Amino acid sequence: MSADLAYSLTEPYRLLLEKTSDIIRWRMFSNSGQESDVGYVRKNVADIYNPASQKNSVAVSYAIEFKDSKIAYGDINPTQVDPVDMLALARATATESEEPLSLPPTPDLTSSPRLIESRGYEPDTLSKLLPIATDIRELLIQRGMKSFEGTLGANYSEDTFHDSNGVAMYEESAMYGALCEIEGRLTTIHNSRTYGESYDAITRRLPQLIEFTKALQNPVTPPAATRLPVFLPSGTAMINTYLLEHLIGSAVEAGSSLYSEQDFTDKLKVAHPSLTLSFDQTRDMDRSSFVFTPEGITGQKFDLIKNGQLVEPLCDLKSAHRLGYTPRIPSSAASALFEKIPDFEHLRKTVGTFLVAFTLMGLHSQNNMTGDYSIPCPDTLYFKDGELVGAVQAVMTGNFFDVLKSGQMQFVHSDLAQSPVLLFETDVTFSQ
Repeated sequence: MSADLAYSLTEPYRLLLEKTSDIIRWRMFSNSGQESDVGYVRKNVADIYNPASQKNSVAVSYAIEFKDSKIAYGDINPTQVDPVDMLALARATATESEEPLSLPPTPDLTSSPRLIESRGYEPDTLSKLLPIATDIRELLIQRGMKSFEGTLGANYSEDTFHDSNGVAMYEESAMYGALCEIEGRLTTIHNSRTYGESYDAITRRLPQLIEFTKALQNPVTPPAATRLPVFLPSGTAMINTYLLEHLIGSAVEAGSSLYSEQDFTDKLKVAHPSLTLSFDQTRDMDRSSFVFTPEGITGQKFDLIKNGQLVEPLCDLKSAHRLGYTPRIPSSAASALFEKIPDFEHLRKTVGTFLVAFTLMGLHSQNNMTGDYSIPCPDTLYFKDGELVGAVQAVMTGNFFDVLKSGQMQFVHSDLAQSPVLLFETDVTFSQ
């Protein structure tokens, strides 16, 4: 694929919109791409390969405001719907709106993100994924794993954005991903923009995850302590559930967030001063990069929380306009930027006695307004003096907002997971 193809995908539609007299403003986003996947499964004694697949996709999204105060939103496949039919569809589905169509501000070239150019989509990617899947499968079989399931994938995409203010953006990128679930207990995943990096990373993790999977089958006497440090490889899920859901502009505006607009104006202290939650959506990160959305919102560098205080919520175009903040691309804690965080292996001896909880049960059924949690963690390992002892059945209890303010929470790097591991002290109960 080429930039010419991505541009030409929307050109006839844009030309029609530009010359139609009863249209006030419009925006248009297009995506075209190629995706390759190879799956591998072993259940009980049977080895099964999921069918390898390769598919192409193409789509155009539009938003059009007409002079009669009606706005239409829609998605079409440009290979099936021509420009005249798209415009007719828009007229037929347009609805009255009290507010004009939101368009993004014109990007400032000094601060707008570098639109990512592809590092190259490996030719014949699908055939190259097959031997990697075979190697991973053989490693798991050799280590005695009776049940596992995984997917290796790669995709190439082009995105373009245009609007009636003359804003135009283009992105070309390739992404490679690998996932593996072992014995239905532990899962590892890695995404990268570099071919081979994802597959090398997941292969490097597997021996330790296999060791931990086997340890989960050997229950031991739990520690006497009822308050312990816990490492959560899936800890960013807690950040997303208890914190980020309250930092979404539309929820702040509607009053359904724990925090109000005034809390952001007052820079309310919500965490210990040592905590800053930063994002950099303009760099080519290992995990992923966010460049622009179908609304034309570009990636940025920003803080959601700085030195424990609220900064600005995450806003789409409409809520940003209403609240007076900057439109921002939605983020998850998994894509946050954490500089100079400690390493799990270096902390093991220092922390001494601790738990590593791989599974959080019922997290999204907890009360995210109050922050209270009581979470069963069936796949939990007990470490003493930094060394693995065995498996315990644990239930964590506490209040997440108290944890945020305590200064005991920190982010840790580990090969167990691509996103930072969450470490904090919490009350724990055990069952045999």
